[in-house]
Amino acid sequence: MKGNGFLGSALERVKNISPELASVMGTAAEFIPYAGKVFSMIKVERLSRRVKDHSKQLKKIAQLNSSSNMSSDYITERVFPIVLEGLIEEHEDAKINYILTGFENVFIDEKTNESMVINYFDTLRDLRYMDLKRLFYLIDVSEEFDFYQQGEEESSVTRNIDKKLENMGLIGKNNFAIWGGNVDPMLRKEDVQIQPYGKSFVRFITNNEYEDKLS
Repeated sequence: MKGNGFLGSALERVKNISPELASVMGTAAEFIPYAGKVFSMIKVERLSRRVKDHSKQLKKIAQLNSSSNMSSDYITERVFPIVLEGLIEEHEDAKINYILTGFENVFIDEKTNESMVINYFDTLRDLRYMDLKRLFYLIDVSEEFDFYQQGEEESSVTRNIDKKLENMGLIGKNNFAIWGGNVDPMLRKEDVQIQPYGKSFVRFITNNEYEDKLS
């Protein structure tokens, strides 16, 4: 764990969950691509709080790691640095569960395709929590995001999110929408079909509770 003093109290909390995971976490920090590993006190405190808040999920990850047959170098040097960076840098607390669930699923589904795993985490990093809520609404797994009855400002935000989700290859318009079924640029559920990459991504960041909507 040399050079990882910035982890401080976060590592101590992880040790209480799993000494093995704390060791992996300390080593993984060496592979975060920041010169000098200089982090502000705000980020250090953020990491420590998130470790505490998600201790149950981290305990599960520790158990999965200890029983995994995947390469320890792959986990420690490739995957965990991405996860740890997310825990440190992500501004929205609401997204942390998705980061850790993706990490869980690396073990559960034995995802050894490094390029795909990196793509999933990159996609998650580039989406705001509001974008995720909109995605879940459009694929009919949530009713929590409908700006149709809101003002023009909210509607403009929603249209931009819809374009973003399309451009990222997560959703696409179905034939009804393409051939003039909806002239409003804001998408409706009935206009949308989830793309293959969108299905894989949603499976990656969730615990398969939406499988019936993805099949």
